[in-house]
Amino acid sequence: MLAQSTYISFTDAGYSTLIGDYLSKSSFFKEYAAFQYDESGLKEALQKRLQYRTNRDSLCEVLEHQYSETVFQTDWKTSKSYSAIKSLKEEHTFTITTGHQLNIFTGPLYFIYKILTVIKQAEFLSQKNPDYKFVPVYWMASEDHDLAEVNHVSIDESKIEWQTKQKGAVGRMTTEGMSSVVETLKNHLHKNEYFQDIAEMFDTAYLKNATQANAIRSLVHSLFSKYGLVIIDADDKRLKQQAIEMFEDDLFKNTAFNCFKNLSEFEKKYGLQIHAREINLFYLADGERNRIVRNGENFEVADSGLSFASDDLKKQLNAYPERFSPNVVLRPLYQEVILPNIAYTGGPAEVHYWLQLKPIFDKLNIFYPMVVLRNGMLVVNADQANFLNESDLVWKDLFHPTEQVVNIALKRKYVEELSLKAERDAIQRSYAEMEQRFKAIDVTLDKHVKAEWRRTEKRLMASEKKLLRAFKKKQVDETRKIRNVVEKLFPNGKLQERIENVFPYLNLYGLQFIDDLYSVCNPIPMDFKIAVTAKK
Repeated sequence: MLAQSTYISFTDAGYSTLIGDYLSKSSFFKEYAAFQYDESGLKEALQKRLQYRTNRDSLCEVLEHQYSETVFQTDWKTSKSYSAIKSLKEEHTFTITTGHQLNIFTGPLYFIYKILTVIKQAEFLSQKNPDYKFVPVYWMASEDHDLAEVNHVSIDESKIEWQTKQKGAVGRMTTEGMSSVVETLKNHLHKNEYFQDIAEMFDTAYLKNATQANAIRSLVHSLFSKYGLVIIDADDKRLKQQAIEMFEDDLFKNTAFNCFKNLSEFEKKYGLQIHAREINLFYLADGERNRIVRNGENFEVADSGLSFASDDLKKQLNAYPERFSPNVVLRPLYQEVILPNIAYTGGPAEVHYWLQLKPIFDKLNIFYPMVVLRNGMLVVNADQANFLNESDLVWKDLFHPTEQVVNIALKRKYVEELSLKAERDAIQRSYAEMEQRFKAIDVTLDKHVKAEWRRTEKRLMASEKKLLRAFKKKQVDETRKIRNVVEKLFPNGKLQERIENVFPYLNLYGLQFIDDLYSVCNPIPMDFKIAVTAKK
């Protein structure tokens, strides 16, 4: 389906300075990254990870239970994912992990790129290390309670939203009310040869599963089980029992909070993506997820009326660890406690905050994985690619604001009509001659001439802008087409991958589209991909 692919730098794609520095292996990150950002770093992470133990029996027991509770389109025990779960019992099997919230219908495209990146990494490591097995893992952020971030999906510039009054952890929410959302989404898709497969995915996921966690597991499994992806929901008592020591440290020693006090150099250079609280745990009860805060010698659950003495809270933690939920600071540590993990793959914001966390990992003697940036991508159809080429635009031009892209295109295509360079050069030569004549009489007069030239130059620049504005009005059809293409590729002025959903593409190209994207991805991304489809 893809006609071609190319790339630009992440910097040209608008990624942060931190990302550019991290990918270029800046020495600054020696203190914050355990492994070098390259293929050798992955291998080194494997060797280091061999020194740590994981409760594999408990992990596999939980995974099998979660999959057995989920309704899939086909028998999950015939999939590569089942084989991957079984292999996790073996000491020579390790994971490559990414995490994401439970966005309905998978949310933005970058979620797909996250998954494909970890699959690519697992494949790479398996080829380079045949004595070991590597399993790609999607960690469902099922305990996240920010419903507004995940209850909608953008399809054809329309926002399709799931309305519910449920509160608390999103993964524990029921799928009540999803049937109407499913039908709305179906109505936005073309009734073509690929429609029925997609419709069945939706129906199975959201109409046959009782919770949002199981719905997402079902849907993502349909897309990626052929690659052996394993999906884990860490909201489980058996898994949280393994993190009791870490949770207790946060409640009573505040290690994470104290470590953040030593990030002044990091903050000065890049700013902080996240901030640690004194206590980085929530309390799950009665459909609510509320922060645990200290009040003198006691502990309170915010906005709940619940209060515990220290001894009572310890008893709660040991008896009911499932009631304790880590926030964004502790979630990565929890992940590394329960998974035999080599690397974590995330978006630019995740890379930023993961690099803040290494001191906490070191303090608690928890394995700190290699931190990998996910693949980033812009999907362009054949018509759009041809038009952009005809407009004399190169790919990196597109990553500017729309009007700037229009200006670049017109100036490049109509350089003689829109440039006053020749006139500017001629006038500058005249001023240079004047300066020499004035200096011959009085050397102090050169300042006067230079000041006059600066004023004239500013007027010429203003005239050039007026010329461009007038030309844009004259070339109204051409400028409109450029705007339309740019605004289509960058909806609401944002990266396509942050807005658009994968299913319109699957509807247009079929499930083969996932394979095409996979072929473009790299295990250790160093650039931003441009994928041009064969279809118009």
